[in-house]
Amino acid sequence: MYSTYESADGTSPVNSVIPYPRMPVETNVSERPKESTGIKHSKYINILSKMAADIVNPVAGNARLAACLVFKNEIISFGINEMKSHPFQAKYGKNSDSVFLHAETSAIKNALKYLTPAELSKTSLYICRVKFHDPSKNKMIFGLSKPCSGCFRCINTFNIRKVIYTLDNEGCSML
Repeated sequence: MYSTYESADGTSPVNSVIPYPRMPVETNVSERPKESTGIKHSKYINILSKMAADIVNPVAGNARLAACLVFKNEIISFGINEMKSHPFQAKYGKNSDSVFLHAETSAIKNALKYLTPAELSKTSLYICRVKFHDPSKNKMIFGLSKPCSGCFRCINTFNIRKVIYTLDNEGCSML
């Protein structure tokens, strides 16, 4: 039922649904989120930071975003920003031009294959963005990954009450 995500360092942190083929790249996400939301949350953010850093051809101006849904302490699905249009994203896009899958909507769409809407309302959504810190593109840091208005609409539609996202440069925040 699940495929395995293997990070660039060869480890396999979780068994999960992966909506894209893994493409390894050299990366150094040296700063981990401060424990502003707790150790449990940083575990998932760290997994997402590796996944986001592995995105080879980011969309939307080098945005490298990854999201996951956690149900009963198990990752159910992943999503990343993709240059792939989908009717699900068109339904929740912030405008009519926003047709490419966002990480959040992709994770929710993938989770619907395994969870009912009632179960989905009991999940936690984690969102991580990484970006290059310097022009030489040697070091990556966390970026703000607060959901856009279209993603908020999708999150509210499925009644997801806990959303944890990275802040610019350090830390996490919770909605």
